[in-house]
Amino acid sequence: MDGIGLEYYFPEGKRNDVTRYFGETVKMMKVFGELTGIKYPYAKYAQTTVEDFIYGGMENISATTLATTYYPNERSEEDFQVSYSREGQNAVNLVAHELAHQWFRLRYLLSVPVPGEGEGDRLSQVGHVAEGRVLFR
Repeated sequence: MDGIGLEYYFPEGKRNDVTRYFGETVKMMKVFGELTGIKYPYAKYAQTTVEDFIYGGMENISATTLATTYYPNERSEEDFQVSYSREGQNAVNLVAHELAHQWFRLRYLLSVPVPGEGEGDRLSQVGHVAEGRVLFR
């Protein structure tokens, strides 16, 4: 995407489900760029899924680690709304949330501290803006 290297790391057994998990990443990057007026700030973005991860996801500079428990399978395509609206199973929201950190946590939140308002508060606000529009599907 626009010269940004996208890397995906996943268990071999999940190869058929990777595009269901990461397939909206390029659209998300474009939307966040449009919403913020700032292009994705790094030369690459890597998404890695791991077993037994204690969180849904965790951002790092230019990379995100995500839990394998969020992989949508072939049944998710039969009923998109039901499959992606289950609490703790929404891969689209998880990927968007972790990707948003690349702009908001690492750029905005660290550069403009606001007393009493933490990362989760700001990212929730951004997530609600994004979720209020049909952005990724």
